[in-house]
Amino acid sequence: MIEGLRSLALEAPVTFRVSGQCMEPLIPAEAEVVVSAQRRYWPGDILAFRSQVGELRVHRLVGYQRLEGRLLLQMRADATGTLDQPVPREQVIGKVIGNPSPFVVPMTSRIAALARFLRLRLVRVLRR
Repeated sequence: MIEGLRSLALEAPVTFRVSGQCMEPLIPAEAEVVVSAQRRYWPGDILAFRSQVGELRVHRLVGYQRLEGRLLLQMRADATGTLDQPVPREQVIGKVIGNPSPFVVPMTSRIAALARFLRLRLVRVLRR
């Protein structure tokens, strides 16, 4: 199913319904979102992706991480304080561009996402 969504998003924006509350209040549970594949994703973007356990998730991109020579996307739900497992680019379906009206991520949200990522990475480094 997720591979099919990714293929569709490469052709034209796709719409689906989110089920969880992890992106509230920005994206309420049971809201519809419009997702489109993009060439680049920036910290602060909200992305739809396949998690490591195969679930479809919609979380915020907070940064990138290089692991074993691969560049992975680091995601985080707005309502949680922990980072998701890093996600390879091929697991990303696309960026949330609407819900269903056009959706623009403010610069302050992008800066806040990057700051949260840096803070969480620093905590990990200091715990080693």
